[in-house]
Parts: sequence; C-alpha cells; structure tokens
Amino acid sequence: MNFVFSGHPRTKDNFKGFNRFSGRPYLSQEFKQYERSIQYQILAQLPKGFQLLIAPLVVTLKVFLAKGRSMDAGNAPKSCLDACNGYVWKDDKQIYDLRVMMFYRNDNPRIEMIVTSLNL
Repeated sequence: MNFVFSGHPRTKDNFKGFNRFSGRPYLSQEFKQYERSIQYQILAQLPKGFQLLIAPLVVTLKVFLAKGRSMDAGNAPKSCLDACNGYVWKDDKQIYDLRVMMFYRNDNPRIEMIVTSLNL
C-alpha cells in the first residue's frame, strides 16, 4: 500500500511546548493541523472498504525536503507514523521494520510511504 503526503515534512520535536505550571509537554496547534492534514490525505488515498491493518508491518518512508531545509532521519518518521494510527494501522507499535530515506534540495516536498505486511 502506497501513500503520498504533500507539503513540507515536519517533526514533532519542533512543535512541542511545555506547560509552565505543570511542566507537561503539549503539541502546538500548528502541528496538530499538520497531523490532521496527513489524516485527510490518508482518507483520500484509502480504497473503499479498507480495514485497519493488524499484522506486523514493514514501513518505508521517503522524505523529500525543500531546498534549504534539513531534518534528522531519526526525527522524520514520528509525526507521519502517529498520524496513521487508527487510519492505516491500529497502532504504530505494529511496525517491526522501519526504513527512512532522506532526499534534500527537492522542488516537491513530500513524504512517500510504502506499507507492507511482514511475513514472519
């Protein structure tokens, strides 16, 4: 199953704030909007009658960043994978094999995601 998420990829770490009273982290409205955008794009790309994936999974992410942007490969997948919870798979803990490829200086920033079942 293949997905393409248009727009500048973002990481959760860049959009965390901390409550000054409780010290608890929270996500900014801007990041929540980005995550909802991914979820809308998922819904538009799912086939009719799609059932949540419940098997162990292999996920490959190709992250295309615009010119002048950078991101650690370790931070790139979190926002995308969390947005897929409850839309593509039940929970991202089902991912047993995750590959992240980074492409820089691209004119079309996006994330391409390939999801397959892991045959154990």
